[in-house]
Amino acid sequence: MIAKYLYIISIFFLIFKNSVFGIEIEITYDNNFQNINKIIANNQDDSNLILKFTDKYYDFSKLNDFSIDIPQRTNISFIGIKSRTRFDFNNDKRGSFVIVNSQYDIINYAMIFKNCIFRYNELWLFGLEIKCSKNDYPTPNLYFENCDFQDNKEILIRSNINKDYVFTEENKCLKIKIKSCNFNNNRGLFQTENSLLNIENCTFTGIQKDSFDEITSSFFYSDKNHQHLIIKDSIFYNIYVNSPYPLIHTNDIKLEIENTTFSNCHTDYGYLFNIGYNSNINNNVIIKDSKFIDTTSLFQGKNYIFKIDNTEFRDFYMKKSISAISDTKFSTYYITDTTFESMK
Repeated sequence: MIAKYLYIISIFFLIFKNSVFGIEIEITYDNNFQNINKIIANNQDDSNLILKFTDKYYDFSKLNDFSIDIPQRTNISFIGIKSRTRFDFNNDKRGSFVIVNSQYDIINYAMIFKNCIFRYNELWLFGLEIKCSKNDYPTPNLYFENCDFQDNKEILIRSNINKDYVFTEENKCLKIKIKSCNFNNNRGLFQTENSLLNIENCTFTGIQKDSFDEITSSFFYSDKNHQHLIIKDSIFYNIYVNSPYPLIHTNDIKLEIENTTFSNCHTDYGYLFNIGYNSNINNNVIIKDSKFIDTTSLFQGKNYIFKIDNTEFRDFYMKKSISAISDTKFSTYYITDTTFESMK
């Protein structure tokens, strides 16, 4: 009789664990990796799908399908080993992630990547096709933590959003957070629409322009309004964009840079950031507790409010006869506790 009750209790515990933690599947290179599309498609009936990549290395150029297609209906996590699992695209266009949310007007799911190394990709790495009228999801829809991006030749994240909603500051159509990641020798990193991109505790070096003609920047690009970019606790170093493009090119952006260092960062464009024309009174450029050392001029744009506090500007090499900070017409500056040294 006791054994019977223990059996019932065990079943109840398993059901409870499944409902809380979702479905957890181990992905091994020699076993089920080739069929990852089927695994994702057939296991989105729970609130969470957790895919654990337990091997050190996966060759994405050997996948059965050209891309990893994800018609997202639930939270999905891709988790590598603690020392980081290598996703090698082997200088091939096969294996990109295509994330589609076209069935729902409200985006309320998350895609999570932890402990992964993405390297040698020849096509955009993440493509997002989203139908969105409103985003009420409180946490990021796309989240990366403890990941490396190495020697990828095209855009890392590219979004295409079909929107029918006027976005407010609280309701961005796409929320992306990247935490504790390293970016080394990548091209054209981010192209988003109506998004919040939050970068925290990351390092960037060796950035160049990708091959897409319509993308006119090397780090962050958007030809749409309603952009919010946060860069915090990060380092940009040893960057020379040897083409006539800035790191950032966008319009109507709210830009926040905090406790971040730009060192030895230059572009043939002559500025690091082209932030275009601002038509939103709530969009400010906020720079706090940061350092800009040995860089070209920073900003080109119109009609912005700049708030700069406790920041160091040093060793500027100006290609044009303008101020070291910016060439921004119809703009207002509030500068406190900030130093300027060695403007050349």
